[in-house]
Amino acid sequence: MRVYYFCTKHNWNKLLQTVSSSDPELFLSGVPIRSQDNYKFLGIVFDKRLTFLPQIVSLRKRCLRSLNILRNLSKTSWGADPSCFASCLSKHHPVIDYGSVVYSSARPSCLKHLDFVHHQALRLCLGAFRSSPVPSLYAEVFEPSLSCRRDKLSLSYYIK
Repeated sequence: MRVYYFCTKHNWNKLLQTVSSSDPELFLSGVPIRSQDNYKFLGIVFDKRLTFLPQIVSLRKRCLRSLNILRNLSKTSWGADPSCFASCLSKHHPVIDYGSVVYSSARPSCLKHLDFVHHQALRLCLGAFRSSPVPSLYAEVFEPSLSCRRDKLSLSYYIK
């Protein structure tokens, strides 16, 4: 990284210092601490810039894997009873809700990745078409949207 000094009097710039890396060197009892881009703490992935994109991507992958199982169980000619899919859907909520107080500060475009997976799960449980509007899915299941669930969990956490 190069640091430039801009002088307003003489209108020229001067190279002050050349640093080999952008990360500062930190020491704990004389032992250097290495920096990491991502760190997993209590199941939540924190990245360097706190965008929570790695956390959301890993949640999406986990939910899509379990959706594939649900998709295979929901065949029309054979498969499980549609009434048991509500219990399968209830297994998605703890996975998505865990840590939502922390990663709810992520960009809305990142959080939409989780909304997409949740909408797919609702469509599978209800047997609805892909073109079914999302508000009607929530009305059929009597559930709030994921953003409302995140807000509710955040408020209940802050009230405690």
